[in-house]
Amino acid sequence: MQVESRIEVIDFFWYGCPYCNQSQPPLERWNQACDSLEVTRRDNEKAKLNRAHDINGTPVLVVQGLYLNSGNMATTLDGMIPILEGLIQRIRDTPAT
Repeated sequence: MQVESRIEVIDFFWYGCPYCNQSQPPLERWNQACDSLEVTRRDNEKAKLNRAHDINGTPVLVVQGLYLNSGNMATTLDGMIPILEGLIQRIRDTPAT
């Protein structure tokens, strides 16, 4: 797998989800600090992407199409950020083939 300089993070959310609303401020702060990353916000109604990534709840972040990070994986919504950073570092550390 060739690791490109840009890493895609897709933010799946639903406007009616209170957890999605709570996750946005820390995610926005993180995004501003990491301008080398491309963060794409996708509305949760994008059924094709939901099926492709097996999304069955929100909020969810998909990193480079390989890793899924959800609020269920962290004890707090702010806790999603360290998990996200770890996944990004894993991708950067993957040797190019």
